[in-house]
Amino acid sequence: MKRKLFSLGHVEVAYGLSNVFVRAVKEFEEADAAKLKIDAEYERSKAAELMPRTFDAMAQRNEAGVVLLMSAVAVLEDAINQYAYTFLDPDSFEEHLGNLRLLTKWLLLPRLCQNKEIPEGHPAINSMRELIKARNAIVHHKRKDMLPNFKRAQEKTTTEVDRFLAASRNAKHTVEELVKLLTDSTVKYSSQQLETARKYINSLLIAWEGSFYPTQFTGDDWLQHRFDAKTVQGLYDDLIADFRLKDGNKPPRWDSEKNEPVSS
Repeated sequence: MKRKLFSLGHVEVAYGLSNVFVRAVKEFEEADAAKLKIDAEYERSKAAELMPRTFDAMAQRNEAGVVLLMSAVAVLEDAINQYAYTFLDPDSFEEHLGNLRLLTKWLLLPRLCQNKEIPEGHPAINSMRELIKARNAIVHHKRKDMLPNFKRAQEKTTTEVDRFLAASRNAKHTVEELVKLLTDSTVKYSSQQLETARKYINSLLIAWEGSFYPTQFTGDDWLQHRFDAKTVQGLYDDLIADFRLKDGNKPPRWDSEKNEPVSS
């Protein structure tokens, strides 16, 4: 399932999910602030004429929260899928793992792709659970009958509203913290070691017979500074296994302690 070739590019429909999410965050924050402001005014004055404005503000906040939660889940789904496409063959991923639950993807794919374990009890994972529950309450909307137990129905509704507001207010932080889990590495790579690996892999690119790759690769889109040592070694191993070098040159072995190629 691991990628056998580097991708030089791809095509996709540009839905602009990140832009939608950023805009949704802003609109919810504004609607939330407006609702809190009108609530404070009503508490001070108890003026009946403020009631219509209160209900309007609540409706606007609910609508903004719906858009925010839906876009947040869409961004998280897109982020973990794009992460998987970086390391795994896209067709195999879609066939075998593409339909996994979102939470399962975030726990499984980092381990599969980079041997990076994210604890199930991690705060960002718990926040995602609440985000998903709030989103599911919207998508799979259920009414609560007042009979035979009015108090229980009321408690369920209150719980749903509280989760909706908490998840909406925390959505931006939740997404940011989850994305950090994909980019942060527990195995740090010194700049000297990284540059050694970069130069050597680049030399392999130049040595490939009939290579159509450019002779220079630069920028973080080539060898991420945040990739851990195992990932860089995996890149190296894949290069050696999948391509024939000119003149039958035997490449140096990879030293896992130094995290760089060395002469045999």
